[in-house]
Amino acid sequence: MKNILKIAGLVLVLTCFVACEDNNDLGFSPVENIGWIQFPEPANPIQVNPVNQPTFNVGIDVQVPRVEQDFTITYDLVPVAGLDPNVIFSSDTGSIVSPAGSSSYAGPDNSTGLEYTYLANIEFDATLVPQLTELMVFDVVLRTSSDPNITVGLAGVDKPLSQRVVILCATNPEMVPDTYFVGDYAIADDAATIGPGNGTENFGSGTVTLSVDPLNPRARMFDTTALPAFTGAAPFPASIVFAEDDSVTLGGYIGLGISCDGVNEYAFDSAAPGASGNWNICEDTFITISYTEDPNGACGGPFESSFTLTKL
Repeated sequence: MKNILKIAGLVLVLTCFVACEDNNDLGFSPVENIGWIQFPEPANPIQVNPVNQPTFNVGIDVQVPRVEQDFTITYDLVPVAGLDPNVIFSSDTGSIVSPAGSSSYAGPDNSTGLEYTYLANIEFDATLVPQLTELMVFDVVLRTSSDPNITVGLAGVDKPLSQRVVILCATNPEMVPDTYFVGDYAIADDAATIGPGNGTENFGSGTVTLSVDPLNPRARMFDTTALPAFTGAAPFPASIVFAEDDSVTLGGYIGLGISCDGVNEYAFDSAAPGASGNWNICEDTFITISYTEDPNGACGGPFESSFTLTKL
């Protein structure tokens, strides 16, 4: 894939560096009935609001080209903060059966973790969680596989074998406190198209400092870089908005002054209605921000994209 960006009258050709021939994610030459289980990458925390999500799943990635028989996966629920998941989900057996013929395997010619057509799902009933006044945090840790050809993780390769789950408080206050999501946070792409497809990032990874917008107490302002390989890592003003309906999104249009088609500007904008994530007053250490990438269609968009903020 090539995208031609016109910057200050100069035409630059972007060559896509999608890993179409990289087998490093596999870590071995695949054998059809041999593989491993892990959690999907990146293993960002799963955030659950019991009001909006009466049930939720924690998916297990089955990296085996061909699963020949049903096999049992066991796991532990390890409390981290707040209520004990072993008490709340007392009917959980600590095991699931993944059926024969079902695999998440992406193939030797693709980087694993890009798409998952199947995940062995651990199902949780969030209606069992009482009204919380603090976060309930626990880890789901993979323990065993009943199939000797399918290991937990891959020997010598760092694979995510623990998945963090954060269950949020059910209700947010009418006003966003001025201490909420302020200070230094690490910013990183979560889902992005044009930047990673061309050897760079949509939002340049690094540290950003969030402050309250004096004109909108629900918004947080910060400066960031965007498509840094093609904008010279120039800072762009950005914001996020914590809405009254509990959604959170990019605060508005960020034009980068570059184009693929020579006519329309490549930019970022707020997420489309219904495509934004949620914020919760009990959690200010990590959040995923949804936005619309390339809303003008300059480079083949629009795309639903997102970035993360992690408190430092």
